[in-house]
Amino acid sequence: MHDHACLHQNAAEQKLTWDKASYMSVDGPRAVSVAATDACPGKVEYCKASGRTIAISHVWSHGQGGRPHHGINFCLHQRYARIAQQLDCDSYWIDTVCIPEDHKLRKEAIGYINAVFYKSHAVLICDKDLMNIDVSEPNVELYESIVCAVLFCDWNSRAWTVLEGLKGRNNVYILCMNNQVLEFKTLVQSLCDTGHLNILAFMSQLVHIVPWDASDRNFSPSERNLGAGQVALEVAGSWLSHRPASRRGDDIFIWSLLPDHGTKALHNVVDFWQQQRMVKTGFLLSSAERLKQRGLTWAPATPYAMSTANRKGITAEWYLYYFDEPETTLWRSLGFNGSKMTGTQIELATILRKFVRVGRYGCVLHPVNTSFTLNLNGLLTGEEAAMP
Repeated sequence: MHDHACLHQNAAEQKLTWDKASYMSVDGPRAVSVAATDACPGKVEYCKASGRTIAISHVWSHGQGGRPHHGINFCLHQRYARIAQQLDCDSYWIDTVCIPEDHKLRKEAIGYINAVFYKSHAVLICDKDLMNIDVSEPNVELYESIVCAVLFCDWNSRAWTVLEGLKGRNNVYILCMNNQVLEFKTLVQSLCDTGHLNILAFMSQLVHIVPWDASDRNFSPSERNLGAGQVALEVAGSWLSHRPASRRGDDIFIWSLLPDHGTKALHNVVDFWQQQRMVKTGFLLSSAERLKQRGLTWAPATPYAMSTANRKGITAEWYLYYFDEPETTLWRSLGFNGSKMTGTQIELATILRKFVRVGRYGCVLHPVNTSFTLNLNGLLTGEEAAMP
């Protein structure tokens, strides 16, 4: 990728490659120092990432992917240097020149990802489709279109970018046509004030980048954690279930980093599950591939569950009770005779009244246990604890 104003638009343009000595001299997360790089032609010079750093979140397939020793087009450095200065920042972070290929250095750099994006002054979304949107004449209809574009763009369909967006959610900016920058918070506020409700409803699908006030006491503890860029393990897994990572093993890296800012990046999926204290069992009912290690065969080997590959998940036999009658015939359909009601029948009646209220049909599932059998009416018999 080249900047729109670049005169070269080809491989002949000068690239800036990393100054490894400069990279190694920095203790902690590294960012590109704008001033030092401008003073050292042909080389990327580094400083420690801070609250005066802008973090670039992009999709590799759009042309900015690479490694520090391959370098970055000079025109892209100029673009991000200008935007950093516009936002009163002195540095920028982009994985292309801030995550080395060397395994040890890469692991170290990924371990700093949360800190980089959470503490950065701004997170800049860079997606080729969003960059084609002209925001020189902003209005609410345009903002509505941008929300839809963000929802369906490539940036919102990848694993690394959902992590980066979540950690920097209160300071997200969108790179638009002619390098104009739109603050996502401004867009959201405009829609809340005057936008169409049908469009505003889509915000529920962008919950990882919608800004939150984590100190608001009206929110539950889990909502406040989400507002602060922290997310439950199961929620993180559901987000990643349809957002792949290009590099094998990165899905576990990302999953381990999503829940909290201070979590350690883990590449080994066994280590990942062994450090969990609790897992909600409902999350485990997915088509994700399972581990084969003894004691962890219940555990997903990956959060990604959309592959067309032939995968074997958890298989089991289930009891099923199917409600196919309206509530008005409840007592007759369940065989109730007034005073002689079994615990199972009472439980079924409670479930029907509580959950099968909008639609006419519903069913109850329960894993088969050899100590329980079905009678001729299709009801569970045995311990009353057999019913959920």
